[in-house]
Amino acid sequence: MYPPGLPLTPCPPFLSRVPPGERGGHPPIRERKVTRMTELETVCAQAQRRIKLDKRLHEEGVAVHVECRPDGVCLTGSVARLAQRYYAEEDVRLTAGEASLPLVDDLMIGPERPDGEVRDKVIRTLVADPHIDETAITVEVQNGVVTLRGMVDSITRKRLPGALCWWIPGVRDVRNGLTVLYPEDDGEDLLAEAVELVLDKDPLVDDSGITVITHDGLVHLTGTVTSEIARDAAEQDAWSVLGTRRVQNDLEIAPPPSPLSETPPPASLR
Repeated sequence: MYPPGLPLTPCPPFLSRVPPGERGGHPPIRERKVTRMTELETVCAQAQRRIKLDKRLHEEGVAVHVECRPDGVCLTGSVARLAQRYYAEEDVRLTAGEASLPLVDDLMIGPERPDGEVRDKVIRTLVADPHIDETAITVEVQNGVVTLRGMVDSITRKRLPGALCWWIPGVRDVRNGLTVLYPEDDGEDLLAEAVELVLDKDPLVDDSGITVITHDGLVHLTGTVTSEIARDAAEQDAWSVLGTRRVQNDLEIAPPPSPLSETPPPASLR
């Protein structure tokens, strides 16, 4: 019997082979640990195979490794684009199914550049943006990982600096530690607002034909853009916004209309 008042913590389904409600059926602790590691190793091996077959990860510079650790699964290696981190995470979660599986993402993005160079470019980008008070933000860069600290006055102004950091070559991860001075309830409208703001600032994207719809962390992009480069950039922008968990890119490519050629006036008017 548990002492009176001591809360009972049920064993997570991933760690237990005994149906709930059966008393005295749990295997010894050592056996449970061995069973848990065996299941983790199976998930890791299956996830590695799924990632290897994922065509979204078939790109130069992509090397994703699934490591099995006592406390869960860890993704290591590198990817070429931010979205590919989420694709790899998705592959692991699909493999695990309903299992309660801790996942650590240590994937780095893109090639490495000198930290001083990256920091200087991040600071210049923040200074150039009229929506950002760069004097209230400190920037640290270590091994390509950008850490932002400081105070901002809204969730949108927290999301914007972090998203802009992903535009800088050499940024391999962004840790947004900015504190919102006036806390507000986050929601779908604020996430959509931040995505729209980033799209508006991206020189590669004409956002006039883009509609952003958000629901439960999903960012749905619909409408038209003028090129494949703009389509990819818009998706990257959506992924870069803090709070985005999935992106559905249904943007269509519609090249801009060619300018009307001048029709020469009739001969009688010449």
